[in-house]
Amino acid sequence: MMKTEFKKLFHKRSFYILTAISLLLFLSWIISGYISGSEMLDKGVPYAKTMLSKLEPQHIFGQSMLQVTLSIYIFPYVIMGVILVYDDLKEKTLLMIAVSDKNRFKYLFAKLNVLLIYNLAMVSVQFILGLAIAFVMPKIDDSDWASFFSIQSLLSFIMFWLGLSFWSLAGMAITFIANSAIGGSCVAIYLLLERIYTSNTAVAIHNSTLMRINEFLPWANFNTFFVYASNLKYLMSNLSEDEKIANASGLSMYKMIAYNGTQVPYPYFKSIWSIIGVCLLYAIFALCLLYYGYIRRIRKM
Repeated sequence: MMKTEFKKLFHKRSFYILTAISLLLFLSWIISGYISGSEMLDKGVPYAKTMLSKLEPQHIFGQSMLQVTLSIYIFPYVIMGVILVYDDLKEKTLLMIAVSDKNRFKYLFAKLNVLLIYNLAMVSVQFILGLAIAFVMPKIDDSDWASFFSIQSLLSFIMFWLGLSFWSLAGMAITFIANSAIGGSCVAIYLLLERIYTSNTAVAIHNSTLMRINEFLPWANFNTFFVYASNLKYLMSNLSEDEKIANASGLSMYKMIAYNGTQVPYPYFKSIWSIIGVCLLYAIFALCLLYYGYIRRIRKM
């Protein structure tokens, strides 16, 4: 069944379009960063303060994947989860599955495996492309490349893979439940709306209760999960929270602190184990939604 699912995927035009978009968005950030960093270096800005330092072999994968995960660049991964199942709904493939109890779970596991393998392949390709660019591009210091190969880098790779796969899974689950590609694609809209909400509660509203609620929202937790993954070795080192925040960007969780006699919002890191725990609960919930939506569609055949 896995072989059949991959054949079906490779015959979809949307598969090639989404893959191309993902890689182009990934490369566009690296290229634009290299151009801006080169211009700054030519103007006399110290190398360490330019974008070139983020494109070094030991940093380029984490930094470029962070841009993918914390921006609209993540939407192709959501849509990939949608297209993996929507054609089956439209073409009544589930009708054939419905009459065979033996194939029901095989079908669902095949879809999940294809999703995980596709995302693993995409993250691997971006890993290889990033390293190749870091070594080929002039002006990038690659003298410390060996420091990339560590257990923390492997864990970062796995975190990006699983984090992206969660949002693909969410798109797949909502597609089953709504019986609609548009419904599944709304997961990407939700990501955008939660980002707007979390930033407004911190920057515009300054409401401590709403900031507290943000700690339990899915994107806010996966946001911090991806920030940790971008530089796990550094962020897990024995540094103060202020030192970590000074060298990390993209956090969407805030708390109110006293500053010059007033209360101002300030980003903060939750414990990585708290983040992993919450993200794991959301992953289990997404799997339950997927199963519920799948069984619901089967019963309606």
